[in-house]
Amino acid sequence: MWKKVGLLLGIVGVSLLHYLTPVPHHAPWHALFQRLYYVPIILGAYWFGFRWGLLLSLLSGLVYAPHVFFQWSAIPMAADSKYVEIIMFVIIASLVGTLSDFQKLQQKKLLETTRQLHRMDRLSLLGQLAAGLAHEIRNPLGSLIGSDEILAEHIDSKHPAYEFIGILRKEHRRLRDKLNEFLSFAKPSEPQLIPNQVNDVVRSTLSLVAKEAADRHCSVLPVLDEHLPFVPMDAAHLQQVLLNLLLNGIQAMPEGGTLTVETRQEKHGVALTVHDEGSGIPAEAMERIFDPFYSTGNDGTGLGLAIVKQLTESMNGTVTVASGDGGTSFTIRIPDGTAHDTAD
Repeated sequence: MWKKVGLLLGIVGVSLLHYLTPVPHHAPWHALFQRLYYVPIILGAYWFGFRWGLLLSLLSGLVYAPHVFFQWSAIPMAADSKYVEIIMFVIIASLVGTLSDFQKLQQKKLLETTRQLHRMDRLSLLGQLAAGLAHEIRNPLGSLIGSDEILAEHIDSKHPAYEFIGILRKEHRRLRDKLNEFLSFAKPSEPQLIPNQVNDVVRSTLSLVAKEAADRHCSVLPVLDEHLPFVPMDAAHLQQVLLNLLLNGIQAMPEGGTLTVETRQEKHGVALTVHDEGSGIPAEAMERIFDPFYSTGNDGTGLGLAIVKQLTESMNGTVTVASGDGGTSFTIRIPDGTAHDTAD
């Protein structure tokens, strides 16, 4: 803000130098003042890009032109050169602003590439950790789950210790689910991309969360386009993606609400949107929402949305998120392959 104010004041200051300095005896000074306009114009274009550079150049020309008209009209050649200088204001501002915008775009792409490289490094490390964890944890965990099943069969449900058996069973299975979630992210299976119907996956997945939604006083509203084309995808992967989004949506509405699941045909594929009526995602969390182990809640591993992104991209799809006071919407787009074919 202060930079912009300073640039505007700079143009005003240079203009005052022109208007307060007599023309006939101080022509060299006016030549200097004329070039001083380039300072705020170039700085504005460099700091804020093409639009601000163009605005400052036009403003400089607007406040400088009356001075040229009234003070230099008696010397036509001098006046003409100064009008040409005003045109140069615009040309220089456009050039510097364009280069500045291009530089900022390249810096943004470089930052995104760096983030992707860091993410790939983390995924590689997770894969190595998963191989060891799977062997070290799964076997004893399987034994524990089998043992609590045996205990539950041999201890009477009225026994004072029976409630602890229930706790063991619950916590063992919760640990198993967390381990499976971690392993599915660190070492995902290769997708089998064959033509499938998205609506079929949606219907089968909704049945899996029906009880969870009812227990949380949430209703699920399917809005399905019945004329969807078949698209190449992995049905199991899409089901995992949708399941994670549905459970996230239910958890985002602790007081209950409506979870809308919409499918629709787009130009080059199919879109699937899950919308909840929760309080939304904080603005500061939007950039990291798909990062592994990042979570805005107190419970969970922070891998749910990372898995959503990973599995969606494995099917050549994309995932986007929009959030506000009215809730949060996640949109999965699965291409039909025609866009790629056309590009080729």
